[in-house]
Amino acid sequence: MIKLFRIKNNCDTIDIISNVISSLSNTFHVSKQAVKIRLCDIGIKEAYGCNIWCDGYQVPNFTYDDGSCAYNETFVIPFIDAVLLSLNSIVDEMMKSQKLLYLESHLIVLNLEEFIGTDIYGNKFIKHEAKKHLNRFCIKMKIKLEDDNHLGERELLFI
Repeated sequence: MIKLFRIKNNCDTIDIISNVISSLSNTFHVSKQAVKIRLCDIGIKEAYGCNIWCDGYQVPNFTYDDGSCAYNETFVIPFIDAVLLSLNSIVDEMMKSQKLLYLESHLIVLNLEEFIGTDIYGNKFIKHEAKKHLNRFCIKMKIKLEDDNHLGERELLFI
């Protein structure tokens, strides 16, 4: 089905994965989350970075290079965690000098034109090609769950 969507729309998997998930969800009468989990189980890595909500909005779809993110790791960082990180003087200085950006719910280490663009209003965004390789310029976070209902500690992985 993914191949069919890609051919029909002449685009990458990252661009159509949301539509594939919706289509499969409707076809099999299951939740989108269930479809996403199954796609991840069979190795469709683009599904990991799809349909993620953080701080009340949907994070733009992304993916990363094979093997760069384990099951309990993420590139999505809530705003409150970024604020708490900025209390560290080194991190605060990096943010002030724009060597570290918080953008689209990601902490970006390499603020390079190759990865980051600026729109006509001066707002920064992650370029489309860069969203396919988030591991190359973003900090990932390790997640530990306390139990099934509560998110526990979050630990940054500077890799």
